Amino acid sequence: MEDRIAAILEGHLSPDNLSAEEHDVWLKAFNEKVIRPTTEEKEFFADRRRRRVGVGLSDQGTLISANCMPAVPNSEE
Repeated sequence: MEDRIAAILEGHLSPDNLSAEEHDVWLKAFNEKVIRPTTEEKEFFADRRRRRVGVGLSDQGTLISANCMPAVPNSEE
């Protein structure tokens, strides 16, 4: 079962045909995976914020352009 769950989390298989037990295990693992960004994901989005590209949400929950937000200084400089 663990191999199937890992393959689904890596995008090699679809979760559509899981048993109820497998689905519960997969859903828990999936939720953990998406709420904890990897170091690479953190670096990717930090770079986008520094370069002021992309969009995000304002404090009021509306979509805004990165050009509307103050630039984030590069902490490595």
